[in-house]
Formats: sequence, structure tokens, C-alpha cells
Amino acid sequence: MDEERALTFASLEAMPIGGEAFTVPSTLLTPLSGLNGVSDALLNLLQGVLASAGLRGYLTDDLLRDAASAIVGPVFVPLKTIHEPTALAGIPTFRLHLQGLVEATNPVVFVGVGVRRAGKLGAELVDEQVLPLKGWGWHQGELVGVGETLVPGDEVGLVLFGFNSQYLLNGSRAPFTAIVAGSVQLPLAPLP
Repeated sequence: MDEERALTFASLEAMPIGGEAFTVPSTLLTPLSGLNGVSDALLNLLQGVLASAGLRGYLTDDLLRDAASAIVGPVFVPLKTIHEPTALAGIPTFRLHLQGLVEATNPVVFVGVGVRRAGKLGAELVDEQVLPLKGWGWHQGELVGVGETLVPGDEVGLVLFGFNSQYLLNGSRAPFTAIVAGSVQLPLAPLP
């Protein structure tokens, strides 16, 4: 789950599937959501503007990176704020509806579990794994298995991408705008 902690299960059948249920509110996903390179380009622009204004020393690269990610990075849908040390370990399940503002395209939306760490603006994708959902309508099943240690102040939720470099040649062929809504079940358990 991290550099210092691991959970083991006696068998694959013992691994938690599903878990605590959450409603995923209607969330807008735009064509640039998660577009690799856009966040880095914005970071470079912010650094240049601050440097030319003589303000570069007032903001750290981490803060600027968080701000750039929050502006043009993937869409983070927060579902729960963590109040005690918690294990996010197992296989999340979902039932999500994809609706297009214009349904002339056949989109691919990439979904993963994410964590926004306490004090950070942007979210990180747990274990760098996403599941592609193709086409409009209802989708349900299991997300990619996760293993992560959560601490008080962290927010756990979904991360939605309109583009993902893991599926560079298998994403949507045309830009699209979608509304994503439904439910997800996350395997959360208090840590001893």
C-alpha cells in the first residue's frame, strides 16, 4: 500500500470487492480533461509569468504544479474525507451513466480511483490505473484493484479523464463533452 505497509489476503476470494457506497453526482467532463502535456504547459506558463513579474520566489513549484493540475488536469470527484488512518484495498465496483451533450461521437471515458492529499489542490490517480468505458449509456462492473494508505485530511474519490496516455491509440477519435453520474463502492477499512 505504501513504502512501509502491506496487506495480504489468504486467497483472492478474501480480497474485498465493492465496499462503502457513494453517489457520484452529475459531473461535467470536457475534451481537455486529463490531456497529457496541457498541465505541464500551464505550469511553465505560470512559472514564466511569475518570473517576469519578479514574484517567482513566493510560490513553490509544488504549489504551482497543484494549481496547473487543478485547472486542466483530470476531473476529480471527491466522495469522502478521511478522518482516521484508512486502508483503501480491494476491488472497487461501479455503475456509471455517460450522457453526451451532443451524442454524435462514440466516446471513451477513463475512470480511476483518486486521492487528493491533505493540503494539495490536484488529485493523484491510485496505482496509476484507469478503466476505459466506451459509449454512451450505463456501464457497470469492477474498477482496477487498488491498494493505498489514507491519512486524516485525505479525500478519496473518482478521477475522470477524457484522454489517457495509457490508451494513446484507443481513446476517443473526436472531442466530446459528457456528463458522468451514478454510484461507486470503495473498499475502505480503518487501519489498526
